[in-house]
Amino acid sequence: MGYRARGKLYRLKFEDKPELDVRTAGVSLKQMFEVADQADRARAGAGLAEITDLVELFGSRLRFWNVIDEDDKDIPANAEGFWSLDSDDALAILLAWYEAMTGQVPDGLGKDSISGAPSLEASIPMDVS
Repeated sequence: MGYRARGKLYRLKFEDKPELDVRTAGVSLKQMFEVADQADRARAGAGLAEITDLVELFGSRLRFWNVIDEDDKDIPANAEGFWSLDSDDALAILLAWYEAMTGQVPDGLGKDSISGAPSLEASIPMDVS
């Protein structure tokens, strides 16, 4: 009997859209490298047309979301539904997915945290003469 590799399910968080609930599956290691390359392009300002492979991959890994259209009808949680989103929303979701899979914390999170131990750097005694 061997080890059964299991995928991971991610629940994406959006600081500016707290009502948005998106759940996705992860990807293989090979796909992660492809995702990283295209996520970098998206961060650099690439439009969705330049990252179509990433959009299709995301659509195949999308498991659930609570997104509705202007007529209050559910938008399907698949690639076709994802393509129907406003580009700003779509890019925000793609980047949140990538950040969740890689363990990155989006800019702004935790910078004003008052809980936890002080940083190691602040506790190292230094001679500043």
